[in-house]
Amino acid sequence: MAQDDVQPARTDERAAPPPPAAPAPVRTSRTKGFVAGVVGGVVGALGSVYALQFPEVRQNLPLPEQAALIVNPEAVARIVALEQELAQVRNFAREADTRGAVQSLSARMETLSGEVTAAATSAQLNELRSELSSLAMPEGAAELEARLGQLQAGLTELGETAARASALATVESAVQGFERRVGELETTAPALRSDIDQVASDLAAARERAAEIAATLALAEMALAERTAALGGRIDATARDVAEVQGGIGAASARIQDLAGQVQSLASQAAAATTAAADAGVAAASTRDVVSGFVATVEDQMAGVLATLATVEGEAARAVERAAGAEASVAVAMQRARVAGQLSAAARSLDQAVAAGEDLTPARRELAAIDLAPLDAAQAQRLAGIDAVIADHEAGVASLPALRASLANLRPAVEAAVSPPAPEGSVGAILGTLQLRPTVRDGDAAAALDRMRQLLDADDVAGAVAQAETLPEAGRAALADWITAARDHLAVDRARQALLDLGRDVTATAAGAS
Repeated sequence: MAQDDVQPARTDERAAPPPPAAPAPVRTSRTKGFVAGVVGGVVGALGSVYALQFPEVRQNLPLPEQAALIVNPEAVARIVALEQELAQVRNFAREADTRGAVQSLSARMETLSGEVTAAATSAQLNELRSELSSLAMPEGAAELEARLGQLQAGLTELGETAARASALATVESAVQGFERRVGELETTAPALRSDIDQVASDLAAARERAAEIAATLALAEMALAERTAALGGRIDATARDVAEVQGGIGAASARIQDLAGQVQSLASQAAAATTAAADAGVAAASTRDVVSGFVATVEDQMAGVLATLATVEGEAARAVERAAGAEASVAVAMQRARVAGQLSAAARSLDQAVAAGEDLTPARRELAAIDLAPLDAAQAQRLAGIDAVIADHEAGVASLPALRASLANLRPAVEAAVSPPAPEGSVGAILGTLQLRPTVRDGDAAAALDRMRQLLDADDVAGAVAQAETLPEAGRAALADWITAARDHLAVDRARQALLDLGRDVTATAAGAS
């Protein structure tokens, strides 16, 4: 029925393009699927004819809808989406007459594209436009618009949901990472607290030793300052004595020169008297008597002057000797003070090396640089003994933290050695089953190990070694290496203390010498 209505219209168009009258019944009898198919076919055919055959018509007769589509990209995108929706509608169209109408209309558009002329173009396009307007149904467009809006809203919601899901996954991953980190911190927190406590204990011990060394250096500096002040006073007194002696020597020299002048004057007078006596006819014997008496007087005066000069020279020599002795005492005191400072520096280097568990080579180099000349024989022998101990342990000894950690690691082995499991079938096994096996030794060993740990925490290595000696033989065997390391530590620490004591002795000797 639909095909018969459309076919005559196509035949009439070949003769002359009359106004289309057939589409009116078709519009009222077709469904929404038919309208959608017709709209798609007309739009496609009209676009083909308009774009390929009549480009000049675009200038003379523009279509507002197409112009808007070309200018507005959003409209173009929406039209593309609508065309896709219309294609789906065409694919799902179920009425045979709808398909036939679409095919008939497509054939009609092909005929029109082949027969149209430039003169009839405007009228036929107007006819097609009015026919397209008559075929357009607002209900179908509204429905398609609603579906398009729903699709767009659904896509937007899906995008937001995906974004929220991605953000939620990121947050969950971060939370899991934080939970793992918190678990790791909870696991390592006790060990970190133990390490911090150990470091604090070591730092306190280092501060105590630094304070001890600083006090020793302060005492040495005070003693040196006192000796320097005393020697300065003695030097000043000696300088005054020398100045007095030099003044006496100057006075004696002046007196000698005066006496020499007097002797010369007397000699001149004697010569004049002799000449006068000869001229006056005085007897030679009387002249000799006068001259002899005068010469005796002069010689007596010269003897007194020489005695005074000898006394002055003796006092000057003694003053010079006292000054030389004072200078020598000052030099020796300065040398001994320098040696005391070097001993303190070597003790400080030794303490730092022991605390860090490093080799003792720097301390040995400092000891080798000490000048032994200011030391007495006993002090030099003590220094040689200290150097021998340091040389025996030059590779280094275990530090206090290392001894504490080693004891903690060896404790299970010591306890196992003290109380080994009884063999099966033995009397010990039977007693153990009956809970009659003695455990006094186990308790004593555990208590001894606890006391050793406490003593080490108090930096009392000697006490810890003495406590280790109270363990049973099996326990001592398990701790043999630790006991050796602790004794080496003690030997070097005692050498450090001996260096400090020797420095104080040298300082006291220098003070006594001054």
